[in-house]
Amino acid sequence: MHNIKILFILLLASLPDIASGQWRVGATGGTTLNHYVIDKHYMEDWHYDNGCGATFGVFGQYDFMTWKKWTFGVRADLNWAQKNHKAYRNQLSEGETKAVDYTFYNNYLQLPVMANINFGRKLKGFINLGIYGAYWLTNNVKGHSSYGSMKSRIRTLLTEESKVAFDGKRDQRWEFGLIGGIGGEWQFALHWGVHLELRYYRGLTSKQKDYMQTNDPRYNDTFALQTGLSYIF
Repeated sequence: MHNIKILFILLLASLPDIASGQWRVGATGGTTLNHYVIDKHYMEDWHYDNGCGATFGVFGQYDFMTWKKWTFGVRADLNWAQKNHKAYRNQLSEGETKAVDYTFYNNYLQLPVMANINFGRKLKGFINLGIYGAYWLTNNVKGHSSYGSMKSRIRTLLTEESKVAFDGKRDQRWEFGLIGGIGGEWQFALHWGVHLELRYYRGLTSKQKDYMQTNDPRYNDTFALQTGLSYIF
């Protein structure tokens, strides 16, 4: 009985060492580059470009196994991300010109869940692989349109900035997809580390519902370059 008590006391004393490095929490922030995937069908005069944005959020990670210099864990994030894109069109017909140039600002709330593999000691490399769910929060457009005559060379310029109302029949506000990331971390103190990561979000659900006779899916392919600060327990 005495030996069991000693063993129990030793086990309690060792718990801080067992738990050390298993849990971490932190915050991230960075920039996004979104590629809008759309089939233009017959509208060849429309053009779509990538849009830049921002992202920030918080995360938690649990490392459940260590083997030599390799550590395996699971990580979950909650972040806000912009998935923007640009659209422009130049049209000439019967001596009249029409040009539009818009930027669409799309804000999402995201929840990625990933398996984490990292290797090294104070300087580490890591890989994140998993799935994510996102909700389309807001949609705003900003840009201008111009109209003119080739003969008179008189042009009218209209600047627009507005919030686009969601249409429940048309817009799919939930987004699901795959996520992959690669990066490096520097643990500069006993309980603190900083990291830099490049992520790729591959949207698998269309932003537009199948509500017309012609199927017209639209997807987000988003890259995020972000840095983060973590506290390691």
